[in-house]
Amino acid sequence: MLVEIPIIQKMVLYFGNPSLTFSIILFSILLSSGLGSLISGNKYVKRFTDNSYYYLLFTAITILIIGFSLNKIIEITNDYVMMQKMVIGFLIILPMGILMGIPFPTGISKLKNIYKEEDILPLMWGANGIFSVIGSLLAVALSIKFGFNSTIYIGAMIYLFLLFYIGVFL
Repeated sequence: MLVEIPIIQKMVLYFGNPSLTFSIILFSILLSSGLGSLISGNKYVKRFTDNSYYYLLFTAITILIIGFSLNKIIEITNDYVMMQKMVIGFLIILPMGILMGIPFPTGISKLKNIYKEEDILPLMWGANGIFSVIGSLLAVALSIKFGFNSTIYIGAMIYLFLLFYIGVFL
């Protein structure tokens, strides 16, 4: 949420209408993260995600690239017609959404393997919901205090923190 919400806010000026922007970006996020979930079962993707270190690094780098280039992309393509802008908006979200969609089913599979006897999945679904709400509120607060770009970078830094955490503690 620290990445998605600032991108939605930044794209409002690009598309010129908050409702249209929300629809386009939400569609892009849901479709691309759904694609990420779909391909998470692929044997080649599993080899990539089994090594969390590289996966988290690649995701953080992708978010940073999008964060650094978003203003320039908007500036260059601002005069395009709406249909072209919609495609560009989708393509901006696509790589990031795919990468962010992969861990959810992967994590559920790993939890099923670790906690075979215990019924922990409902608890994890609840935790996901709680942290989604907290992330949304935090994204708004950070965007107000530090700006949209900084909030996107903070989202990328969380992936890098997880990278550090895995390297030190796991």
